[in-house]
Amino acid sequence: MTKKVLNASGMKKANQKKILDMLRVESVSRAELSRRTGLTRAGISGIIEELMSKGVVVEGETMPNKVGRSSVELKLNKERYLIAGISVSRDYCTVGISDFCCEILEYQKVEFNKDHDDPYTVLKKITQIIREMLSGKETALLGIGIISPGTLDIAKGRILSPPNFERWHNLNICDFFWNEFQCPVVLENNAKAIAISEKYCGAAGTARNYVEIVVDNGIGGGIVVDGQLYKGSFGSSSEFGHTTVDMNGELCSCGNRGCAELYANIPNIIAYAQEFDSHVESWEEIVDRAETGDIEMKRVLEREIECLVAVIVSAVNIIDPEVVFIGGDILYRPDLLISGIQARVDRRIMRKAINGIEIRPSGIVKHTRLIPCVNLLLSYVIDNFSLFEDEQCSEREF
Repeated sequence: MTKKVLNASGMKKANQKKILDMLRVESVSRAELSRRTGLTRAGISGIIEELMSKGVVVEGETMPNKVGRSSVELKLNKERYLIAGISVSRDYCTVGISDFCCEILEYQKVEFNKDHDDPYTVLKKITQIIREMLSGKETALLGIGIISPGTLDIAKGRILSPPNFERWHNLNICDFFWNEFQCPVVLENNAKAIAISEKYCGAAGTARNYVEIVVDNGIGGGIVVDGQLYKGSFGSSSEFGHTTVDMNGELCSCGNRGCAELYANIPNIIAYAQEFDSHVESWEEIVDRAETGDIEMKRVLEREIECLVAVIVSAVNIIDPEVVFIGGDILYRPDLLISGIQARVDRRIMRKAINGIEIRPSGIVKHTRLIPCVNLLLSYVIDNFSLFEDEQCSEREF
């Protein structure tokens, strides 16, 4: 039997990735990095010096210690690069740029008619907006992160066949922006990108194994195992919206029957509410009225809870995560929703006698569409490029 051993270059890259991943979450001293990684102080110093020479990491404030001398915090240099993000929805795209710490600097909303507008006309408009955002800035563009509803071909950067999005089918969106900007461009399912962003910009904290379920115009999700996004064999894992909640239910466009998305995405839960009151127009109205004691809207909220509980119980029994996060537009005033889900899940999961499961709202509460985009790109570059080589992220004219 042969054991796979990383060469020196591979080991250095792996250690760089560990350190950068930690610094994406919080500022850390050299001593703390040594403790967390198991590397010697000398080994940490060598990596940090190289990262600092590239301008990727900088020193910050002095961190007082209870014992021994004070340490200097290390953090990502937010001014080192700019990152562009594009969040594709069925009626509009959100476009923006962030600094190297994924803090959004500018953004715009580009509306379009999915049934009539040519997608390439939309992409050209987005290109112009990104150029305007970059104009006059001296900082290099690191790359572009794009998220979209599935189904996607992640490896080839194509939007394949999301339901109700026919004009965008088989669109080579990554190639388009590569040709415009000649920089790394990466595509991911929107819900999966939100899930892994929970680790860096959300509420995951120390959780290494968790599930995120995202509810808005559809229902999607992501599975994070040992801190890494689980994608499955062909990139189509964690389609929680296509979990059966009614085996004799309606036929879904995916080919299955009784999918959760047919009952519990926001458009369908509004349609259900309109059976009681034809004037209901939004999820926000449903929640507001349920909280004031409206019996009919409480019944609508109960149905939403029951559908999501069916999905979550299946996910917990199969995956055994530490936490389940709920994200998306469903999080308007989420206390009734989350508490209702928590109570039912606690009674129904297999592991209740050993340990329960915490249901939490997503911690990504601002720029919820763009934060996953820029985090996606930063993760891709850290995983695939060594020390942000100059030829890969050079200054360009836009």
